[in-house]
Amino acid sequence: MEALRLLEGTLANKPTDVEALWRAARASVALGLLAPGWTLESGWYRRGIAHSDKALRLDSAHVEVKRWAVAAKGQIALGAAPRETARLAQEIWDLTHALLEQDPDDGFAHYALGMLHYEVMKMSRFKRFLARTFLGNQALSQASWEKAVYHHERAVSIEPEAIAFRVGYAETLMRRDRVPGAMEQLRRATSLPLFHPGDPDYTGLAHRYLNELTADGNG
Repeated sequence: MEALRLLEGTLANKPTDVEALWRAARASVALGLLAPGWTLESGWYRRGIAHSDKALRLDSAHVEVKRWAVAAKGQIALGAAPRETARLAQEIWDLTHALLEQDPDDGFAHYALGMLHYEVMKMSRFKRFLARTFLGNQALSQASWEKAVYHHERAVSIEPEAIAFRVGYAETLMRRDRVPGAMEQLRRATSLPLFHPGDPDYTGLAHRYLNELTADGNG
């Protein structure tokens, strides 16, 4: 909160400071991850979107600007109405592919793309059909489980210490009934040190998934 206050104080005097804008977006996303309840969470994420969108207008090639725009938009897309979700999904698609054009080994971009494919593919076939028909764009029309697995696997291979990346990969593997691989990722996730604001939640989720899989008879 203090970091965001100082950054927004800087922006009050220098509203076109791109470095302050993306850092303000980062602080807003962190506060959203720590907030109790969706109403407060979404308010922080939308604040992050506002900062990152302004930064994108000033410097669309800046890597950190694009990353934190993706982070903020991705969080809102999960709980938004269908049309906003479709719009944000396409924006995330464009930004992550731009990141990968700059650096094919950008672990965050691979993770975000893996999550995008995952979220689209886990919709029911009927909902996915409606979304593609009436809200069609690349993010919705080109999603596949194969691409979800590929991008998650790449993200984990590039940044093996990222807890969120391993949990995201495990979720995709569970959806594909690849339980042994999912459990391996979850065990690795629970053994990693905590670095980021959302890490305790991801570690707790990994433990929950492991308990559920073990209760279902998986070793």
